[in-house]
Amino acid sequence: MVNSKRTSDQSIPGDDDLQAVTKSKALVALVLTVGLLMFQVARAEITEDFARSVAAAADAASADTDLRRIPGHAAEGVMFPPRGRLVAIDRRLMMLAPGSKIRNLKNRIVAPSTITSPVNVRYTLDRHAYVYQIWLMPGEVELPQKNAGNPSEN
Repeated sequence: MVNSKRTSDQSIPGDDDLQAVTKSKALVALVLTVGLLMFQVARAEITEDFARSVAAAADAASADTDLRRIPGHAAEGVMFPPRGRLVAIDRRLMMLAPGSKIRNLKNRIVAPSTITSPVNVRYTLDRHAYVYQIWLMPGEVELPQKNAGNPSEN
């Protein structure tokens, strides 16, 4: 009788594996294209069509790696420069979670100290209501208005 149970060291490919394979294929295609380009440069046979195809392959590979995946449930706001582990988003003071990440427009992680002025952000909170992930967003900052309250009567 054949054992049909899976062992713990066998895994079913998931989304992460598929993304890794896709990125690997893009990288291999780019390396092969660059290799062919170097060969043609050595032979001085570069055509305009080939140059366009190399540029398109490079753009496709870089676009795949620069993709920002911001969850749909991420809140929007204006973040003021963090001070230590404290950050103010829309004038609400919150704590940065341990291991929190701030990502710039190119999806690279940046240190909180690099933010020196208010910036538009999308952010997520962890289960303790600490700010866990922050994505810097493009655009002009519109500061939230303070509550005016009731005008005092004379």
